[in-house]
Amino acid sequence: MEKGKRCSFHYHEKKHETFFLFSGKMEVRVGWKDDPNGPDAKTYEFNPGDCLEIPRGLRHQMIALEDSNLFEFSTTHFEDDSKRIVKGD
Repeated sequence: MEKGKRCSFHYHEKKHETFFLFSGKMEVRVGWKDDPNGPDAKTYEFNPGDCLEIPRGLRHQMIALEDSNLFEFSTTHFEDDSKRIVKGD
């Protein structure tokens, strides 16, 4: 992901994801409610070698602070399973 780009703030009803950051630096926002800046939301810095598990239903967004290589490992992806709350780039 290029520096400055962000994915949507979204969640999945079916899919369970695990992310591994190979290189770069990212900011990760997670929360159980639809407000990415609400009191429920948490923000983490994601560095090379870090892994993050996202269970179904957890809202999440990745923002590239540097050019980054992120790997996703997940259960089956269904196109209609991505519930987007805030649009990404």
